[in-house]
Amino acid sequence: MRLDILTLNCQKGYTEGISGFMEEVISEGRYDFILLQESAFMTDPDNKSGYGILRKDTGDTHHELSIMYKNIHAPEEVIFSDFRSFDASDANEYGVLAASFGVDDKKVIISTTHLHSGLRKKIRAKEMVFVKERIDDLGFGDMVVMGGDFNSGFPGEWKIRDGIMSPEYMSCGAGTGHTCDSRRSEHNIDLGRLNRVLGKMGISFRFRVDDLYVDSKTASEREVCCRKLDVEVSDHYPLELSIT
Repeated sequence: MRLDILTLNCQKGYTEGISGFMEEVISEGRYDFILLQESAFMTDPDNKSGYGILRKDTGDTHHELSIMYKNIHAPEEVIFSDFRSFDASDANEYGVLAASFGVDDKKVIISTTHLHSGLRKKIRAKEMVFVKERIDDLGFGDMVVMGGDFNSGFPGEWKIRDGIMSPEYMSCGAGTGHTCDSRRSEHNIDLGRLNRVLGKMGISFRFRVDDLYVDSKTASEREVCCRKLDVEVSDHYPLELSIT
């Protein structure tokens, strides 16, 4: 069984080119699962595309998390939780969405996550523990893959989340380098405006905040390859994961 997975924070469609990029990704049909954050702006894939989509409706809109999946992989149990119990701000943006899928007679658990941004380091650690617990609620899986924007921008913070996920899950993105570039932040927020001014001066802030995790058994028994795609369609770079 081979799986190809993509994860991307779509920046709510702000950056020019994101819609075209996603159309191309869906048209190529390369990925079994596409894990998205800040994606409520996207329309559902066409029935002829070969993809379905999981996301939570919240009132008149969608939550910003979604999972696209090839229709040959049937979703079974689905769970969703926002993070308003940790921080009520932007409740429609942050949370965890996960589901179990039948893939070649195996149970594969797939999850997309977006942790709170900014200075909320302690809150992110609590949310990471919660994510791990929610994944466990789906029961045993033959394979587990979790991707997302973990916003772990403080020096060494990625080590904290890796420690929380260990030993059950292993990070795949350690060698990808930075995955977020402040030069492409939204200009309609104060920090974004500052980042753009600094960017014109050749100054930017780069962080490794996006990652993919797999269960330790998969990491030890299969070839797992994670790489960053050098395309600028968001302030985040897409990460792809191949499991063979």
